[in-house]
Amino acid sequence: MTLGKYSAAQMILSAHRDDIERYFTCDHPAYLSVENNQALLFKMNGNTTEAALIFERVIEKYTIYYGEDHPSTINATLNYANVLKDNKDYEKAVEMFERGIKGRKNTEGDDSLNYALAKAMAAGAYRELGNYVTSDLYLKDAYLKVALEYGEDHISCAAILNSQGMLFKKQGKFERALDSYNRAIEIKIAHFGEDHPETCATRHNIGEVYVHLN
Repeated sequence: MTLGKYSAAQMILSAHRDDIERYFTCDHPAYLSVENNQALLFKMNGNTTEAALIFERVIEKYTIYYGEDHPSTINATLNYANVLKDNKDYEKAVEMFERGIKGRKNTEGDDSLNYALAKAMAAGAYRELGNYVTSDLYLKDAYLKVALEYGEDHISCAAILNSQGMLFKKQGKFERALDSYNRAIEIKIAHFGEDHPETCATRHNIGEVYVHLN
């Protein structure tokens, strides 16, 4: 999935599901893990409606099996929140993001990298709701933690910079948006190459900014 080879990923995932179904019920964590990955793959392929339905089931069962603050539950909650954001259900997305952020804080503390990255993901939903202050604060906090921990060339910095560019664009700050996008795409090209979907997405964002600058 990370390489963008979605057809190959689906073949492997389907084979894995067949193996899992021989030994476990659909309520078992091993099966739920497969379902979570299937939902992620649906999301990447643009089938966000089906992805949302699967994530809802997975979160409900993980919560019963493990509780709200288990890493598997938190991961599924944040995945679901991202799908809700893709579906433009921003208010519910913020609700689910904050549940995930709370879970990260409860389990890892508010100085953890995962806590910061959860806030970075939530920033996009806050941006679309017009809450630019919270969006900016979450992005700055996340970028600082990632950069200090792993360096400014880490791929997570690229994702945060891309989100920062989207926030600047939304505010009409096109030069600052372009700067953030250019920094993001340099990192993405170094990690993924020129033709990866993540690289192409940021290149598209850069093109949109030039439309406004011209």
